[in-house]
Amino acid sequence: MFLILRRIKRKCFESGRFGNYLLYAVGEIFLVVIGILLALQIDNWNAGKQLDTSLRNYLGTIARNIEMDLVAVQAVQAQRIEVYEQSRRFQFTGERERYETDEVAHAYKAFEEARKVFNFNATTSGYESLKSSGVLDRLQGNDLEDVLFAYYDTVTEIARKEENHNTYLRQIWLEVLKQWPRDLDFWTFANPGAFPDFFDDLQPVLRQFFTRPSTTALHEHVRSVETLLLEYQRLDQLGQLLVEMTNKGEMSFNSSTRRTFENFYDPAQGRGYPDLITKGQVAWHSYYLGHTDSLLWEGRFGETVFNFRSFEPREESVHFRVFEATAWSLLFLSVNTSTESRPSLDYSMFDTLILEMKGDVGGEQVFVNLKDREDLDDGTQTNVALTLTNQWVTYKIDLAEFETADLSQLHTVLGLLFEGTAPSFSIRTARYE
Repeated sequence: MFLILRRIKRKCFESGRFGNYLLYAVGEIFLVVIGILLALQIDNWNAGKQLDTSLRNYLGTIARNIEMDLVAVQAVQAQRIEVYEQSRRFQFTGERERYETDEVAHAYKAFEEARKVFNFNATTSGYESLKSSGVLDRLQGNDLEDVLFAYYDTVTEIARKEENHNTYLRQIWLEVLKQWPRDLDFWTFANPGAFPDFFDDLQPVLRQFFTRPSTTALHEHVRSVETLLLEYQRLDQLGQLLVEMTNKGEMSFNSSTRRTFENFYDPAQGRGYPDLITKGQVAWHSYYLGHTDSLLWEGRFGETVFNFRSFEPREESVHFRVFEATAWSLLFLSVNTSTESRPSLDYSMFDTLILEMKGDVGGEQVFVNLKDREDLDDGTQTNVALTLTNQWVTYKIDLAEFETADLSQLHTVLGLLFEGTAPSFSIRTARYE
């Protein structure tokens, strides 16, 4: 450029046509500058394109990592739910004057499950490579960045909670072993029917063992996984969303993905979780399954119409059974989101309770009820009567029918009352809409 200017200057003064050559000079300079800027722009565009390609490759690796994660987290979630259900069924047996061999066999199974330690180990190689690559800032300001960080923050939170849970579990199990009854060996516990001559003598030992503080603490702890189950669910939802957006090459939400993201369940908002039972799976992360009956209410020790077979998963449904007709008996799902005595959530945004049920025989009568946190357990709640058939039927109950229940602070989200009968029935679906 310097040579161009010197040549132009010489010609200008030699010819006396300074103005014309000045315009010519400015034009040449302008073209040179435009050429340089264009070259820089092309170079920057190529560099940006290479960075975008590199980012897509990293995201593709992360998506493949997440697909493996989702398989692993669903397996861990299923294992924890299995342990939870075995422990809850053990609790249904309760304290009895005499335990039958099948009840003891199930108690052994529940103990074996309760002491198991589970861990979810995420595959983070793709994410760690992205963080050290220098291209992470290409995601800045995009919705995909928020989902990505939320996913791996959840991975970290799961690891923390699992470590705390498993550490305490090991400590409790050591206490159980320290207090293990001398008269109860593992072989007899695992095979109670093999020793009929000694089984009667074991009854006091079993009753004491099943109700001692260390045993109770063990089972209470394996059922204290509600927040972990919620974290697994959140990870699954975030992971599926990440994989979907990555496969479509989307950095920002479209209307569908935004709606999906905004509808992720967050118990901190105080809203009730709408799906109580789905394909026979109780939403244990939010609900507690309990029972009572007139015998227990009267304080008659060791007498109840429920035992560990009172609820069992069965062919994408959960099967319930009351074993003896009594004045009344009750199964209920209650909110289980805090340590309050009667925790509650807001269900006022829903209009309908949907139940998909069938009786084992047909003709079983069930009284459905709801209770808010202020309702007394005195039988004054509103009951809606259903008569079951031996085929699957979907019942839709208008929530306005439950006149005594304040839906904004619901505690019992599904109560099933039976009067003077011993029904057996199944539920496939229970949800609010």
